Amino acid sequence: MARAAIVGVGVLTAVAAVLTLPACGGDGAAPGAAPPAVTLPAGATAAPAATAGPSPGGQVLLPDLDQFSPPPSGVLGEVDEDTGQLIEAQAVPTWDEPSRAEAVAAAETAMAAFARPDLEDVAWWDGVEPLLSAEAARSYAYVDPASIPATGLTGAGTLVEQTSAYVAGVQVPTDAGTYLLILSRTDAAAPWLVERFDPPAEVG
Repeated sequence: MARAAIVGVGVLTAVAAVLTLPACGGDGAAPGAAPPAVTLPAGATAAPAATAGPSPGGQVLLPDLDQFSPPPSGVLGEVDEDTGQLIEAQAVPTWDEPSRAEAVAAAETAMAAFARPDLEDVAWWDGVEPLLSAEAARSYAYVDPASIPATGLTGAGTLVEQTSAYVAGVQVPTDAGTYLLILSRTDAAAPWLVERFDPPAEVG
């Protein structure tokens, strides 16, 4: 198996596998329903399930995102054992102002597309699916948009978690309360994609 593929897929699968989806469930479930079970790839170890959302004191509690997104180990530049081709190096991401702005913009765009309970299923999914990671797309594929309480954004997003350069947590205010979006990227040139929409405590 290609070692680069193991690294890239393993990182994002581990992120989505250990993070539950309290916002929505499959098969048209209402917000708060449990998501479909996720099977970890061979060799991957799930961290304990994490929670995110306001604490009793109003402070936002976030999972330790760094444990879900370790940077790739030294496999770049080696030869793929299956194809014999050289594995091309990908730029390792770092946090800078453009990266922060891109994470916030991606979260705002995704939340605006997600908060459309007025749309039919197909139209809603056409707008949301391209903004999700592959794992999140499988989990949110059967959400009934009519079950989403938010109908629009009420302000700008705020980056609240940047422990890992591969994972971001962004709070986005809506007319149903503030959602926390967890996003990930695979390298410095890759787009930020949503792993999870966490609803406000009063909704979830």
